[in-house]
Amino acid sequence: MKALFLFILCFAMAGIYSASAQQKTRDILFPNYASDQAKLKAASPTVKPVEATLSSREAILSRIFTNYQKPTASPAPRSVQKTAAANLSSAKSEADANKEVEADRAAHKKITPKPDQGPDNSPKPKN
Repeated sequence: MKALFLFILCFAMAGIYSASAQQKTRDILFPNYASDQAKLKAASPTVKPVEATLSSREAILSRIFTNYQKPTASPAPRSVQKTAAANLSSAKSEADANKEVEADRAAHKKITPKPDQGPDNSPKPKN
């Protein structure tokens, strides 16, 4: 029990020491830190979000749980615009699809010649 108490005491002292060391280092690296923080706090607006202004339980619940209802102030429903049918691959006939596949295979089978690297009798670099 005595060892546990000493361990906790040493751990607390090390924490306090490291916190003060961080503050000293911050003050050395950033000498104007405190004045800059004061300016930021003075310049920050104090506008509260809507959630912070809700006071009653019912207002909070109505804000969270909206019953997933659509707004009632919507105009008449829009008419659906019919677009042209998409050119789907599944709408093609089997013969047309086979022709396209064969054309793709033929294009991939073509062997491209290697680019010319210059004459073989070019001088070799010396290392």
